[in-house]
Amino acid sequence: MAALTPTAPAAPGQAPRRAPGGAAVRGRRRPRVWRGGVLTLAGLYFVVPLLSSFVFTVHIPNQGVSFAAYTGILSADGFVQSLLLSLGLAAATIALALLLAVPALVAVRRAAGR
Repeated sequence: MAALTPTAPAAPGQAPRRAPGGAAVRGRRRPRVWRGGVLTLAGLYFVVPLLSSFVFTVHIPNQGVSFAAYTGILSADGFVQSLLLSLGLAAATIALALLLAVPALVAVRRAAGR
């Protein structure tokens, strides 16, 4: 992709910076600390509720940890029907999104090529 992206020419009258050996030096970008902070906050935003939900389902007060809530799911009434319904709806949603998006993307690509 980088080979396809043109580089901006140097400003008129401005010589490129040179390293002590004479080679041109590209401008160094400073690391942006705020990006890490935003990524950390976003990660916590998603991970903390998941962990809280998991701990809430396995921890029984005054008894400790039990996975009975998870082992009982497979034998629950209507689980298989609900799972199949969810998988069918997911497949239908994917198919509908592709049926709408692919022709639109092809049309945009053909129009941009003219």
